[in-house]
Amino acid sequence: FRWQINVRRGHADRPVIVSPRTHRPAITHGVCYITLVSYWGVGMTLGYTLARTDIIVPHMGAQGFWIGLIAGLTSAAIMFAFRLRYIQKQGSVQSAI
Repeated sequence: FRWQINVRRGHADRPVIVSPRTHRPAITHGVCYITLVSYWGVGMTLGYTLARTDIIVPHMGAQGFWIGLIAGLTSAAIMFAFRLRYIQKQGSVQSAI
């Protein structure tokens, strides 16, 4: 499964083969799980806990949800960085050009 794109370089058109390697199930499933865990598992859980309950601190209202959102985005960034490092070490994603 390849796409062919003509790229103009200088005076000649050269065909460049682009393979959609990032659309493989192993790569997209990992992203789906990271997103699910970080946004719903970490972000919403922490946000609800801080905003509506007195378990950790007295209820914070909207500020608690914002803190949960920031925690979810931060955990997603950390997990995506580890996932990218793992994929690069495996050699699964190679330059197609």
